[in-house]
Amino acid sequence: MPIIRNGEKAREIIDKVKKSGNSLPCFCTENIMTTEAIFMGAKKFKEEKNIKGQLPLIIAFTASYEQRQQLKNYSGLSDFKEGLLAVRDDIERIARCKGQFDDIDVIVHLDHAQPGDDDWIFKENKDFISSVMYDCSRFSLNDNIKMV
Repeated sequence: MPIIRNGEKAREIIDKVKKSGNSLPCFCTENIMTTEAIFMGAKKFKEEKNIKGQLPLIIAFTASYEQRQQLKNYSGLSDFKEGLLAVRDDIERIARCKGQFDDIDVIVHLDHAQPGDDDWIFKENKDFISSVMYDCSRFSLNDNIKMV
């Protein structure tokens, strides 16, 4: 199961890694070369350390986060939705069953999701994104607590 497609399974993997005393790497991407490099680096690490079974990792990206709009930068079209379609296609292609990276389990994470601006991502991609950091830092503390 190379792409972890639901939050419960992602939590199980994270809990297992925590109990083992190891860490779970999270790499952000904003282009195909970075996405491929993440997979190649994970595969090389797995082989060098002689790790058997699946190796989990997190691939993350931002959308409307003002400080870094990775999905907007992912394709040359400067559009969040096009960037999401491109990164999704790339991750699904690279992590496909029986592909060269099918021993890497990928948790797809939306980082610094912006309330309102990024809601379409959650609604349209529940079968792809299994982890979200909902960033309410621009709101008051009371609003932040209510929203989260």
